[in-house]
Amino acid sequence: MAFTAGGRDCSDARKWASKEASRNRRHETQSQLLDLGGNLVTGLILNSQQQKQQPAAPAGPSEAELALMKQQQELELLKLQLQL
Repeated sequence: MAFTAGGRDCSDARKWASKEASRNRRHETQSQLLDLGGNLVTGLILNSQQQKQQPAAPAGPSEAELALMKQQQELELLKLQLQL
């Protein structure tokens, strides 16, 4: 069944409009995917830069840990002395 407007067949115009709408939707989807990909790359770059800026963790124990170990050793020594 052909749609008519003022005695003219509108099927060609409707097909063209349908194809154009489909093309616009694809373009919008592609744009959104490109934006998403760009955001992911930007996030990875920023994260990498932040990790490079953070100072590396010290390889050995901190001063507080050393002080705690010293106290524990002193306690163990005292225990041994009490047992003698």
